[in-house]
Amino acid sequence: MIISVRSKIHEMDIVRALAILAVVLIHSTSDATLEPTDGSLSQIIFYAINRACQFAVPLFILISGFVLFYQYYDNWNEKLACKYFRKRIWRVAIPYVVWSSFYYTFNQYISKRGININLHDFFVSFKWGEIGYHLYFMILILQFYLLFPALMTLAKRWTWFRHCLIPLGFLIQGSFYVYKNWVKELPHVSSLSPTYFAYFLIGGYLGIYYMIFKSWLKINIIWILPVTFLSGFIYVGMLIESRYSNILFENTPWYDISVLFYSVGIGITFLRLGCLLLNKSYAPIRWLNSISNYHLVFI
Repeated sequence: MIISVRSKIHEMDIVRALAILAVVLIHSTSDATLEPTDGSLSQIIFYAINRACQFAVPLFILISGFVLFYQYYDNWNEKLACKYFRKRIWRVAIPYVVWSSFYYTFNQYISKRGININLHDFFVSFKWGEIGYHLYFMILILQFYLLFPALMTLAKRWTWFRHCLIPLGFLIQGSFYVYKNWVKELPHVSSLSPTYFAYFLIGGYLGIYYMIFKSWLKINIIWILPVTFLSGFIYVGMLIESRYSNILFENTPWYDISVLFYSVGIGITFLRLGCLLLNKSYAPIRWLNSISNYHLVFI
């Protein structure tokens, strides 16, 4: 059997690097999100920067869907699925167990209260990624890694399923939003895959049809840019109003819609930017390509 290998998408290195920089900005401006709220111009600016970079997690989910579907689509079979699982267990699951165990004991050690091993407490925190700061992302991405083989198998088997990946993502994420907000309140929603399902399947669709999408993007970026900017402006504006005017916008449909359009638009815009910068030899571009190698970050 001849195995075709798709060429590496080098522009994705630029996208990944920009997403990493967004994570750095989130953490470096995090103090602006803390109380007290003084309403000073500097605090508002830092708060706006912090919130404007919150596309990072959705974008990393979109990148994961994109890369997985792009890499495995042409040759997906049972043998490749076994190889896929071994790779994910070795690179993600085992490191998560090791680092969770380390943080569980280390956090107790630095608290100077002594180390007390309680397996029940450990596993409760472990299953939600709450042992270390932002380890919830590992639980989140592991769910998508577990779901991917089934999604890929269906996409290979049924053309209609493959063509409906994006509306299916909207349906799952939208239904989950309705359920958790208007039917039953759920804990740990940030660690549950349905919260980000649209991003993963949008990435998957773009990964399967990237060559076609790349040509489409070159023509249509002219209207994607203003839509992205407008949705980002609305999103950040709602958060600023919520913080400084006590007008609650979070957990409203308009808030989630603006986040979705903004995060996807940012990802598509970065992808086009990556195409434009791909063959440039400027030092900043080489630097972006180098830091993209550190994409397995806890965000």
